[in-house]
Amino acid sequence: MNSPTAVSKAAVSQSGPSQADATPATAEAPQNLYRPLTVLRSEVLSPEMLRLTLQGEDLSPFDTLDNLHVRFYVPVDLSLPSEWPTADEEGRPQLTKTQGANNVTTRYYTIRRLDVARGEVDIDFVTHGHAGPASNFARAAKPGDRCAMSGPCGFSVKPADWYLLAGDETALPAIARLLDSLPSHCQGSVHIEVSRPGCEVVMPSHPGLPVQWHYRNSNLASSNSVADSPSAAHEESGLSDLPQALASIRFPEQPDSGFIWVAGEYELLRRCQAAALADRNWPKERLLGVPYWRRKADN
Repeated sequence: MNSPTAVSKAAVSQSGPSQADATPATAEAPQNLYRPLTVLRSEVLSPEMLRLTLQGEDLSPFDTLDNLHVRFYVPVDLSLPSEWPTADEEGRPQLTKTQGANNVTTRYYTIRRLDVARGEVDIDFVTHGHAGPASNFARAAKPGDRCAMSGPCGFSVKPADWYLLAGDETALPAIARLLDSLPSHCQGSVHIEVSRPGCEVVMPSHPGLPVQWHYRNSNLASSNSVADSPSAAHEESGLSDLPQALASIRFPEQPDSGFIWVAGEYELLRRCQAAALADRNWPKERLLGVPYWRRKADN
């Protein structure tokens, strides 16, 4: 069975494609503010995704589209006690022990929704495939469970009139947040790859950016027997038509008016960028590719 491996500094620390047990290659840290969080509730979004709504204090510094990601702190072993970081006078996280020795580890995630007034933050998780610390935490989370985040970090899109947003399920939270926020006059398209029909999630409606779904295993029915088996859901050898779809898109005549954002599995990202940019003189400063994770070349 294929499983992700690291993309240099850029990608994954887990053995399954979660949005989140992934480190964006573009992650930087203009701020590094630490916020303890507790679980309020969880919500199943699809057979392969769930959402945690978390509560914390003073979340306003995270209310920015310039930095979409945070470092998400979770226990390594859910059965053991954890020693959580504390914040110094400037709000930065301070570890009492080295990471791992304190039974706490970090993964990069995208903030899907932030309600500063209510002190709530939503983070979405891909839960199929092999388990990692963050997806394990998400599946087992109960109201009152402790976690934390620091940041914000990571790059976002540049201002444009036309956007192409594309990626696999690990990119869903970032794409959804962008659709919530981009001006209504923007045009373009959104292309998302998931494992099979029935694994789509409800996406924000944007008047100029319709969403199209692509499937790695379009012949698989959306049945409980598949959804209830994470290993079965992850054993997918199909390739979607996402790269071909991107190759057929009509780009704006003036590249400075457009921006391309593509994220997800390393090889998918590489194929998508090659297909979308083939025979086009598209400036590299109008493109952001984010390799969230990578499959191993062999079993």
